Amino acid sequence: MNCDEIIKSNDTYDIIIVTEALERIIEVEPDCIQKINDSYAFYYYNRTRVPPLSIETYTYSAIPKCLGLLDTTALEESGIIQVQNQSALSLRGQGVLVGFIDTGIAYENNCFRNPDGSTRIRAIWDQTGKPVENAESVNVVDVPPEGFVYGVEYTKERINQALQSENPMELVPQRDENGHGTMLASIACGSEDVNANFIGAGPLADIVCVKLKPAKQYLRDFYYIPDGIAVYQENDVMAAIAYLNKLALEENRPLVLCIGLGTSMGSHGGTSPLCMYLNEIATLKNHVVVIA
Repeated sequence: MNCDEIIKSNDTYDIIIVTEALERIIEVEPDCIQKINDSYAFYYYNRTRVPPLSIETYTYSAIPKCLGLLDTTALEESGIIQVQNQSALSLRGQGVLVGFIDTGIAYENNCFRNPDGSTRIRAIWDQTGKPVENAESVNVVDVPPEGFVYGVEYTKERINQALQSENPMELVPQRDENGHGTMLASIACGSEDVNANFIGAGPLADIVCVKLKPAKQYLRDFYYIPDGIAVYQENDVMAAIAYLNKLALEENRPLVLCIGLGTSMGSHGGTSPLCMYLNEIATLKNHVVVIA
């Protein structure tokens, strides 16, 4: 099995490792490692090789928490239109990357296109996508983003190719089955539609999207999460943040991180791995973190 298959398997434990820690949680070499930065990495173990999941063995902070969708849309007056219409400000998102960590995005929607029909989406990392090293039928290669070991990245060029084809899903088979990610992206960055009397808060911003893979069943069982509820893993959210940050730094662009997820699990004092990492990202120049 390659890392993509190992990471997505329910037979694999995901463990959040603080790389500066003096002690190893368990003295077993992982089957796969996903490094995030100098402070955090995720170790993946086949469940048959390590002790059963428990707080006593792995510690509470090392077991990924599960986050659900925060999907109540605020409809009250926000003052956004007044700000957009201030000629001295001209705040419509020009030059800014807005990153969404959610259920995906309906990339073919006109809401995410320029007037000429081309996409405003800079890239999509589909964590659920399966890498294919030689897809001759469509003359493309499906691989994870550089520095990551699972899922598939779709570039702006690839998305534009798809939009110009008769069957876009053949080239970019990423879908937002839930609709939550598309809703957030359209509210925050939807292109102006005069006929529909609609405009997003940053209609000229470039969009980057991470479609999270669903939480594994063993974690749902561990936390007693009922079936039918959409939840996602803390470590996958952290990986998504690292991907968006890497892209913004490479392009020297301002980044707004939009995270419409939440949980009652873990530390309520801002000391969980996800909170600590978000605090670190939020201190970087030209980075803004927006949470529900």
